[in-house]
Amino acid sequence: MRCFPSIFMLSDAEDNEAHKLLLTLFLNTAEGIEMKITDGYVDCAVFNSLEEMCTEDNKICLHRCLQHVRGNVKKAANTSPENSDTARLRKPKMLEYFDKFLITLN
Repeated sequence: MRCFPSIFMLSDAEDNEAHKLLLTLFLNTAEGIEMKITDGYVDCAVFNSLEEMCTEDNKICLHRCLQHVRGNVKKAANTSPENSDTARLRKPKMLEYFDKFLITLN
């Protein structure tokens, strides 16, 4: 059985400074219990906030979480480009193939 260590933190804000504070608290806690952090899966807003903090110094590799990428692709595929009445993706079956491709990237 594998263990998935989790730490829950609550914040009354969801902005750049809150993301950085929560990551700092998380990294300090992990360091205190000698837990090595190598990767982080986050949504786009958090990714943009933390990208500069995850440098070669702490060797944390950030990834956009697959659930958010899938949702963003599906939403964009069903919208119409400006000055057009047709959806960007005319054959919804293609989303299945793209979804399978995304899974191989993770």
